Amino acid sequence: YVLEDDIFTIRQRGWNPGVASTRGGRLWSEQTVALFRKYQSRSGRPDVIHAHNSLWAGYAAFLIRERFGIPYVITEHSSDFRLHRIPAGADKLIRLAGDHAICRISVSKALAAAYQLYVGKRIEIIPNVVDTLFFTPPAVPRSQTTFSYLAVGNLLEMKGFHLLLRAFAAKLCNLSDVVLRIGGAGPERSRLEHLANDLGLKSQVEFLGGIDREKVRSAMRAANALVLPSFQETFGVVLIEAMSTGIPVIATRCGGPEEIITADTGLLTSPGDVEELGKALVEVRERVWNAELIRHSAESRFSSGVITAALTDIYRSAIRADNIHSKS
Repeated sequence: YVLEDDIFTIRQRGWNPGVASTRGGRLWSEQTVALFRKYQSRSGRPDVIHAHNSLWAGYAAFLIRERFGIPYVITEHSSDFRLHRIPAGADKLIRLAGDHAICRISVSKALAAAYQLYVGKRIEIIPNVVDTLFFTPPAVPRSQTTFSYLAVGNLLEMKGFHLLLRAFAAKLCNLSDVVLRIGGAGPERSRLEHLANDLGLKSQVEFLGGIDREKVRSAMRAANALVLPSFQETFGVVLIEAMSTGIPVIATRCGGPEEIITADTGLLTSPGDVEELGKALVEVRERVWNAELIRHSAESRFSSGVITAALTDIYRSAIRADNIHSKS
């Protein structure tokens, strides 16, 4: 039992190596119901539950509804729907959870289209949120003598950082006033470092390692552009964080980014296209960008005020629907 941001939170640490399977997911869901019993005994009956991801929070919320009568909503984030990685037998549980939710939410239209194949009811689109009070522009203007590109994410092959290195080498190699910083940890770290050396980029590329939220913000404030060359993104939170600090972004048309980036905030390229990515790196450096407009785009679409207002309307609808159901 702990207070996290002044919110009573109950957690249970355990070991469930089969959580990626349907059997393991069912076990996790039952454990979550047991935690809910403890929560309710201490804090009382909640008005509504908000589950994030059908597997397995959404299914656990369904079980709680069946046993305690509490309405719930689901926000789906998982790329497994678009990558066709749903565990065998889980499709029926996704349908149960989705169809009995008061509202189903997806963070992007691309993900909603894939999620819709598993549920029979309407899906709302509410994007992820960015803390615009935390991710703010730097107090001192960014450097105009050295152009700094930043990439942040888990160092996985699907993030496409190896393609970013090749594109950077093809268009910007040996330019003393251009650097690339890559923040993140993962199994591709060693491979990426060797590739950077092989491409002659040792003096231009810096690997920052795993970085926390504060260091991400510092890196964004020092950068002139952010690059996300992924093969697959259900949304792309790092994009709206970077935009909130006032820098343009480059990303691929891989699901979420094309719903975030506009002509005034950045550039889109095709996934896996090194030549196109290289041209975008050059263009983002040569163009004059309006930092205030970029930040405004993030604030007006993804700030906590905007997203909270949308979610509050949904919670109220859930409570009204529950009241009507209880009286009938």
